[in-house]
Amino acid sequence: MNASGSESSKGGQAKKKAKSDQGAQNRGGRKGTDPNDLIEAALQDGLTEDKSEIDGDPVRKALSDTTKPRYNQLMKIWEAYVAKFEVSDPFDTRTMKHFTKTV
Repeated sequence: MNASGSESSKGGQAKKKAKSDQGAQNRGGRKGTDPNDLIEAALQDGLTEDKSEIDGDPVRKALSDTTKPRYNQLMKIWEAYVAKFEVSDPFDTRTMKHFTKTV
């Protein structure tokens, strides 16, 4: 506490941060959680080890208006790259690294 009887701003902020971090852990947050404990908790909460019920389709959300111009520009570069280097697998690590060097 300072002379006015209230907590100093740094001390108060540290306590709020600690309380916030603890709350995130209680809500199943990942911060500060052991990865093995996280997986075990998910299994206890109903996660099954069987992945056959999950489809392989990607989940996409719409791009924001501010992202669209840059995305479209990079897609044009990607299409030119694919044509030049005859890419057959865009998920090949060497292809990804080579494309990254291009841009």
